Amino acid sequence: MKRIAFVNTKGGVGKTTATILTGLSLAKRGFTVLVKDADPSGGSWEWQKKARGKGTPLPFKVETAAIGEIEELGEEEVTAGYDYILIDTPPVMQNTMGDAVENVSDVIVIVTRPGHLDSKRTRETFKSFAKARAVLINCANIRQKTTKETINEIDAMGFPRFDTIIPERESTHRAGAGNNQVPTDSGFIEFAGELIQAVETA
Repeated sequence: MKRIAFVNTKGGVGKTTATILTGLSLAKRGFTVLVKDADPSGGSWEWQKKARGKGTPLPFKVETAAIGEIEELGEEEVTAGYDYILIDTPPVMQNTMGDAVENVSDVIVIVTRPGHLDSKRTRETFKSFAKARAVLINCANIRQKTTKETINEIDAMGFPRFDTIIPERESTHRAGAGNNQVPTDSGFIEFAGELIQAVETA
């Protein structure tokens, strides 16, 4: 069983979308998945609710989680039966939540969007964790100068990042309305393959 947290101290980078679409991509490969929604805004929980309302439920459970529930992910009896547990985190984590996430995670995925402010917050987020972590660039247009600059900035900082660049797609935005399938052009199917390799070597 592997536990993966999706984090950034900046909001609006797409952590919830990354969490759910990664979960769907892993489930598509036959893995059992559990999502823990530690963000008070409840984005992952709301996604699950919308999917159920449409009659197309997600192929995994989403559970809200306070600090105590995150800490319990270190207990084998709590995580038994799952191949992957994904943690959707709040943009602002007090020390206790940040410590809990780091303590239980095997890999930390730092989700960011192209932009200088995003790169700055990514640097701050990266340095606040010591566990195995890598950057996922989300909602990007590879042809735009801003995206290329962001890639160069992250590489210049020496931070590991996933080769998969998640493109900005209308289909990905629409998925947040409660879809239970991964848009084939979203990049998350490819990212899931990279992630599987990353957690095996972490």
